[in-house]
Amino acid sequence: MSRYKKGVKADGTPMQAKTAQPEPQKAMANYGANENRRVCHKCQSAASRVTNTRNVGTMVIRYRTCCNCDARRVTTEIKP
Repeated sequence: MSRYKKGVKADGTPMQAKTAQPEPQKAMANYGANENRRVCHKCQSAASRVTNTRNVGTMVIRYRTCCNCDARRVTTEIKP
């Protein structure tokens, strides 16, 4: 085995192994469909209930129904 596979410097001293440091996760803003669909498009009510939820990669898609007029809408959020 050569000296390079052992992790030895040219002068014969062992090399220090580097430890991987994870990068801190940055906060992401929820732009897009979530920002412009906070209220019902028919009655402008903010009251709604979630009828179904889908996790798609880094996004969470929530299917909502308005509590006043039963209109359907979709909100999209980025997972933390």
